[in-house]
Amino acid sequence: MTVKICCRYHPEISPYLNVYLGPMYASKTTKLIETLITYKSLGYSTTCFKPSIDTRFSRVDIVTHDGISFPSVSVDRLEEIAYYLEDNPSDIIGFDEVQFYPTNFYSDAIVPLLEGGKRVIAVGLNLDFRGNPFPSMVPLVTGAERVEMLNGTCALCSSPSSRTQRIVNGEPSLYGEVIAIGGQESYEARCRACFVEVKVLNCKYDNKGNPISL
Repeated sequence: MTVKICCRYHPEISPYLNVYLGPMYASKTTKLIETLITYKSLGYSTTCFKPSIDTRFSRVDIVTHDGISFPSVSVDRLEEIAYYLEDNPSDIIGFDEVQFYPTNFYSDAIVPLLEGGKRVIAVGLNLDFRGNPFPSMVPLVTGAERVEMLNGTCALCSSPSSRTQRIVNGEPSLYGEVIAIGGQESYEARCRACFVEVKVLNCKYDNKGNPISL
């Protein structure tokens, strides 16, 4: 369901979608927080949202791996975003961990904000642990005014990282559910050369993402 928002907006703000993406440990949340703080210092009102599934560091705030936090609104459903902003209008809207949102995140949540004159900053993972794009990220990237790829450092060779490797018992894991919340105990940043990719032809997967035929 798309909920239209009648938004008041700062006269100097034009609708604009800025997307930062990259692997884990690439300072994406740090970039979001820095951007929101900058806008606040210039006198703009800001609101930040996070998916309720992400409770690694806080159930409310967005928090970097270095412990820097910023107030946010945790949401379960896309409709909650529009309802919150109807009562708490803001000029600048931030979204953290957008890979956890459903595929219609762009069309049902972001587009109404842009049509209401808002400036939106969204950050998220570029690829899942198998090296495939997250469904919610593709429309964001193609619909954005600006897209910036952020890199971390490969855990194996220290080259710029562009992928996220899931680790189980110290080894790369290629199976399991795509959405699995974790931190340094479960994921490593990897460069293209060090990333272990699964290539299975004519393979079907069960509802948890595990191959049922090889």
